[in-house]
Amino acid sequence: MIKVLFVDDNPDHLSLARLFLEKGGIIKVDTVLSGQDALTKLKEASYDAVISDFHMPEMDGIALLKAIRQDYQGLPFIILTARDESDIAIAALNFGATFFLKKEGSPRQMFAELDTLLIESVEKARKLKEVIETQNLVGDIIRSSPVGIAVFDEQFRCILVNPAWTRLFGITGDKHTGKPVGELIPRVPEQWKVIHTRLMKNGPPLISLEETLNTAAGINRVHSVYISRVAGESAERQMIQYLIPLM
Repeated sequence: MIKVLFVDDNPDHLSLARLFLEKGGIIKVDTVLSGQDALTKLKEASYDAVISDFHMPEMDGIALLKAIRQDYQGLPFIILTARDESDIAIAALNFGATFFLKKEGSPRQMFAELDTLLIESVEKARKLKEVIETQNLVGDIIRSSPVGIAVFDEQFRCILVNPAWTRLFGITGDKHTGKPVGELIPRVPEQWKVIHTRLMKNGPPLISLEETLNTAAGINRVHSVYISRVAGESAERQMIQYLIPLM
């Protein structure tokens, strides 16, 4: 079910919106007559999207969009404009609108297109929320892990290190992103560079080895090292992850 808040100062338009959007059975429409009422409603209930007309007294659609973006940055927002208001539509997109739709053609055609845009924007927002929540969870796990973890890009520059890794190698400070591996591991074993390049070229997904490492305690100690290829934020980008269980 998709719960949407529809904002328009014309009650007849709101009735049409509810009639057309709810007939498919997957969209529930709440309506308000002003931008201020919309902001109040958002504090009282949770919505998957907001649809707003541009032309309204006191607070127009863009003013409402700006106010919503202060507290609800990821909430899909679709603004409705007149046929000849391309400048308004562009301004709305610049201020964070998800889509704009010109009010033209028959009501049946317009609401059919609006239905499609609404479902598409909500599905994308939900997927993005899931990705962010997963990344946050993974980040929490990595940060609390007793295993030293570091992730490097194809140029052997640091993307992420966790506290266990910094303790192992005595790294100070907290700005590690973008630093070359040599600044994060004293005397990087030469074979790591070979393995790193090999994995980047679609070698085996995981390589394990025993490595003598110079740690923060100044002791050369043999550690198990697990080096694996992991997916980046896009299909084209690969990253290499190093895991060292602490002894």
